[in-house]
Amino acid sequence: MRTTAISERYVGALYEVAEKNDEVERVHNEAGKLLGIFGANPRFMDLLRSPQIPDTDRKKFVRSALRSASPLMLRMVLLLVDKHRVENLPQILTLFQKEYNRRRGVLSARLLTARALDPEVTRPLQDRLEKRLRRKVALQVIVDESIIAGFIFMSETLLIDASIRHQLELLRAHMSSYH
Repeated sequence: MRTTAISERYVGALYEVAEKNDEVERVHNEAGKLLGIFGANPRFMDLLRSPQIPDTDRKKFVRSALRSASPLMLRMVLLLVDKHRVENLPQILTLFQKEYNRRRGVLSARLLTARALDPEVTRPLQDRLEKRLRRKVALQVIVDESIIAGFIFMSETLLIDASIRHQLELLRAHMSSYH
């Protein structure tokens, strides 16, 4: 079974239990926080995946790291440790957020920028995108210095590449057609 299929099954079960316990919003918020932790500190996942660390120590680490998390989130992460599927955790959390947004009619999208942007810059851009797409947009801003400047907007239905890197590639292609 592919990793995505496995993760989707966990997401389905997690969402079902979260709905039953009226904790969907909390689990969604915790998923975002955990994904932020993984992005800021890749060593966190390295510790969870390490074969040198016994499962009992891994579980102690999880309990300590997630002491303020909901019991549902804690049980899910501990289950992944037990089933040796902890490597699926980031994908499960991402898919949970996508499902949360889908059920609310919100478009999940990513905005790649060459440097970090302040909310006063991203908010007007998000407002324009929502107006153009006629739906709410959940925007994940990702810094990618390789685009040089500008931005790349990506969703399931739309790609807008307004990056300098893309403009340079177009110029290079245009110039090479003359040789």
